[in-house]
Amino acid sequence: MRKAFSLVEALVVALIIAITAAVGIPHLQRMVQDYYLDKYKDEILYLVRLARMKAMEKSEYVGICVNRRKKEVFAVELNK
Repeated sequence: MRKAFSLVEALVVALIIAITAAVGIPHLQRMVQDYYLDKYKDEILYLVRLARMKAMEKSEYVGICVNRRKKEVFAVELNK
């Protein structure tokens, strides 16, 4: 009765895991990048709509500011 794996079997399993990781990690990174891109796109679209709505309500100019250091986007009222 055999209780352990042979060295060849362990190396084959390690090779399969390495190949799977080599193929999967770049795809996972791309998925994370796409998630953040969609998140920021949706946030900017929401703020554009909010700024437009505020501008129409108050008949004033409204702008959108981006703070790259803090990764924030927000709407501000502008003076004429």
